[in-house]
Amino acid sequence: MLYWIHRIDLFHRRCARARAEHKAPPQAALAADACAQSTGHAVAVLTRAVREALVRAGSQPHPRFQTGEIDWEYWIHATCSLRAESAICATLAAAAGDEYHTLAEAARTLYEDMARVDVFNWWLVTVDPLYRAWLDGPLCGASSPPQLLRDRQALYEAYPALADGWDLQAGLSAGDCYPLGSLERYVPDSRGDWWAIIIAAPDFMDDPRDWPEPTAAVVASRVPTGTTDASSCYVLANAVHARRALTTIARGRENDRLEDLATLLYDKP
Repeated sequence: MLYWIHRIDLFHRRCARARAEHKAPPQAALAADACAQSTGHAVAVLTRAVREALVRAGSQPHPRFQTGEIDWEYWIHATCSLRAESAICATLAAAAGDEYHTLAEAARTLYEDMARVDVFNWWLVTVDPLYRAWLDGPLCGASSPPQLLRDRQALYEAYPALADGWDLQAGLSAGDCYPLGSLERYVPDSRGDWWAIIIAAPDFMDDPRDWPEPTAAVVASRVPTGTTDASSCYVLANAVHARRALTTIARGRENDRLEDLATLLYDKP
């Protein structure tokens, strides 16, 4: 474990130096402020894990400090922090030059090395599909993973403008659990679960797809199974023209998966 802490700490210092020595353009300022924070978090997480492992090992009759086990959650947090650092550096590379591109590649390599540990792969199959697609799939170029919202109530709390003009009490009592809008198609994800693809727009019109302002959203809402009536949601695109988004959705193939549509829509200007 000390080996990994040492590797991450060296990389953390590289990121911190780059942040101190290079003034990022205004459009990259937020990413620059976050540069090296993720690696710093990874070092702190693994250091805490080692300390706790040493305490547990010290309570044994014959402690073996060099092989004390750490809780798997620590490894997951540290590994995903390296993935986040890669995304941050890649964002900076687009605006601040080759050095951040080199750092992005180095962070990605370190992440991939840590992701080969069995416990990470055991955990990976349990995460939501678009987070997994961001870690190791077609969404790896996005600056951050899509947020999985627990249900449509959480959707409207996170994106209140999508509820403007709607009678939520009447609209949400219509019988299904999907967000209000125009349901365009169904697609499966890589695990075979089905999602409804919905054009959501503020203010009621005869057809939400006719909403003229770039304030619509494309929402993926999970089709409930027999075990739940709730439907978790992703926002695949926000602040878009509804008709333009519809063109992208319609351009998809019959065998598209959720991950394919997300690649077309998510994190796009």
